[in-house]
Amino acid sequence: LQFTASCKAAYSVLNSEVFEHLAFAHCPHRAMSIRLYRQMLREATGFNSYNMRVYATRRVKEEFRKNAAEKDPAVLATLHDKARQTLDMLKRQRIVYSLYASEKPLVLEAMKKAASA
Repeated sequence: LQFTASCKAAYSVLNSEVFEHLAFAHCPHRAMSIRLYRQMLREATGFNSYNMRVYATRRVKEEFRKNAAEKDPAVLATLHDKARQTLDMLKRQRIVYSLYASEKPLVLEAMKKAASA
């Protein structure tokens, strides 16, 4: 990641350790990955079905944790494309599941609502 002189001057009040942390935080792959991760979790938690909601959420978290240490830009681009396709699939599946949603909630959902009330 390259910073211009004006960018470095703007952060001149920060010590070098904090500046490097900020530089890593603004890495384009990292920012895109976090945005995509949040979008996928949002879609996964939007399922009406408890089983699908838990399954999709777990799978999204597992996949992102499994690939968290990846550094190769080519592999990161491939993983990003795959995750984008998975996000589109989650959106489609959520629509399909909402069309055929059960009217009666699961026992677990009823117990959670009773406990939170």
